[in-house]
Amino acid sequence: MSITIPTLAQQLGVKPDSLRRQLRRLDIQTHGQLDDEQYRQIIGEYSKPSGRRDPDTVAAAQAIAGQMGLSVNAKLNNKTTASKGKTTTMAKRRRPAEVQKRSGIDRALMSRTFLLSVLLLSLVWQMIHTAGLIGRMDAGEPIWSNYCYAAGVQFTALVLTLHNGGRGYLIGFAAFEFAVNLLYYEPWMVGGHIAWARAILISAGVAFAIYSYSAILTRTTK
Repeated sequence: MSITIPTLAQQLGVKPDSLRRQLRRLDIQTHGQLDDEQYRQIIGEYSKPSGRRDPDTVAAAQAIAGQMGLSVNAKLNNKTTASKGKTTTMAKRRRPAEVQKRSGIDRALMSRTFLLSVLLLSLVWQMIHTAGLIGRMDAGEPIWSNYCYAAGVQFTALVLTLHNGGRGYLIGFAAFEFAVNLLYYEPWMVGGHIAWARAILISAGVAFAIYSYSAILTRTTK
């Protein structure tokens, strides 16, 4: 038997891009379709409860595993809660033991909130460059309009991150940021190796930082 990635993603309740990333982590080579052995392997992986995995996805994978005759040792620890007259089953997400042993500072620095905060700071800093570049091109426009446009462009990275944008989009956006910074500093106007080195270093550093935070956040999101 064979099954396509979009079909399997629909069965598990995950996004196709998220499923493809999981396949790469498991080193499963596929050309859009999974054979029987690969199908069993990915179902077995998604049947294991994880703190970063939706309990509904785990339950769906376990149901498929049961139909296929696969043994699933890990079970969800469920509790039932009532909300607006409806009974909902929720799974307790357990964090790995190695994460629980980390210090509070360690967990804070690795948290999604911290990563989002640093990404926002990078985007705000970059927004100043974008607005300044626009102001040079059209000095007649009010400053607030330049910043509105810059904010719309810069927060594209944030939207791509929150909506699990693919790596190709993030790389393209980083290249765009690098070009904006290079045009902002205009090292060719000053001349000399030092001016070029400074401009390239800062331009590439900011673009790489934005790409890195976005890629990490996207990878740790279901």
